[in-house]
Amino acid sequence: RRRRRVLVLGGWSPGPLDVLRSRFRDVDFLEPDIPMPPSGLRWCLNPFWVLLLLFLFGLVPYLMHAADAWGDSSSVAWAIRGAVLAATCFAVRMLVAFLVWYSIHDAMWIASRS
Repeated sequence: RRRRRVLVLGGWSPGPLDVLRSRFRDVDFLEPDIPMPPSGLRWCLNPFWVLLLLFLFGLVPYLMHAADAWGDSSSVAWAIRGAVLAATCFAVRMLVAFLVWYSIHDAMWIASRS
């Protein structure tokens, strides 16, 4: 008879897992190493962090400063800055969504290797 296997995708704490292991001795508990913040730093190795930081600290300040050169008057420059700010809200929301998407898929890849 084959032993039953249980895939455990851990979280912040193992919870009642030790009690379950002691009661089900005929079951193999497989627990992949999924780093969890703050103990693991793998979640920081995300390409969307780089894009987010470059966007917020590179492109947005450049566009805000360049708005003066693009408009004939200060009101046009402020309208451009407002448009940049509105686009920034959308872009940051999308970059954070991609950051979370990448982290979830990375964790799924780690779990599927086990």
